[in-house]
Amino acid sequence: MLFQLDKENLLSHYHTWGPSARVCIELERQAIDPFTRRTTVETGAAYFVANSAQVSLLAHGLDFTDDVPHTIFAVTPKTLDESGRGVAMVQIATTYLSRIVARAFAAASADHQASFFFSMTHPWLRSSAGWLFQKLALARLTSPRSEQLNAELRNGRTFVIPICEKVIPLNGISGLGKANNHSLPFLWCPTSPTFTTVGYIICTSTHLILVQCTLSLEHDVSEEYLETIYSSLPIKFRNGRQWYFLFLTDSPTAAEKLRNAKFPCSKLGNKPIKVCSAVFRVERAGMTAAQRERLMNIMVRMLP
Repeated sequence: MLFQLDKENLLSHYHTWGPSARVCIELERQAIDPFTRRTTVETGAAYFVANSAQVSLLAHGLDFTDDVPHTIFAVTPKTLDESGRGVAMVQIATTYLSRIVARAFAAASADHQASFFFSMTHPWLRSSAGWLFQKLALARLTSPRSEQLNAELRNGRTFVIPICEKVIPLNGISGLGKANNHSLPFLWCPTSPTFTTVGYIICTSTHLILVQCTLSLEHDVSEEYLETIYSSLPIKFRNGRQWYFLFLTDSPTAAEKLRNAKFPCSKLGNKPIKVCSAVFRVERAGMTAAQRERLMNIMVRMLP
């Protein structure tokens, strides 16, 4: 044991609070308690959301001279190509900390939200921005008072993406077999990290929409995983709906490129799947009061 400390507990602190050895050891030695640590992180998150210029300085200069960034962000290397050349990436250190940041974001004003999200789209912070974008999209897609988004198909036709107030956690592929147990419409929100091809699944009486949120111009889609989703649904449920694969992104350029990129399949079983995209511009509009409330409720449920 390290300093006679429990290895499993140290690992738990690491996954919750990030890679600071000092913090993990102090938590295990009870020199600081989790409630105090969480309060410190919540204060830091609120500060960064309200002072987006500090996030920009962090991204451009890796300025970790202040204690506040250490409570939330971590610097990790990312390989750019096969030669091994890499760059430093700044990201929110853990999923738990990301949820705290999302709660702070939900509580902020629309102006602060827009400025903070724009600052997070710097290339060094983009992975954290992508996580936040997915949660904001969830609030937008499930808030009953939200303005509905339009999806555009490859042929230029559009349709309105339905709002699904009912959100159902999807813990694994086996949960898809229980589709008939839920009243329509509803949105499945995968909670397993194995759901990499699909972020959300929207189900109505006529549509089944696989939603992938992304801030990138390219995104890999696994045909094998799509087939797994298809085969795991009840036969009448999957055959009685038009299937769509929706790329939800933050710019018209990305939306056009994503929907027109090569897609791994045109059918799942005997069901055609139509590829489409939609634009959700967080940095322009911020969030409405209803969406902020919705996101806050989602984050409260996710945090212990």
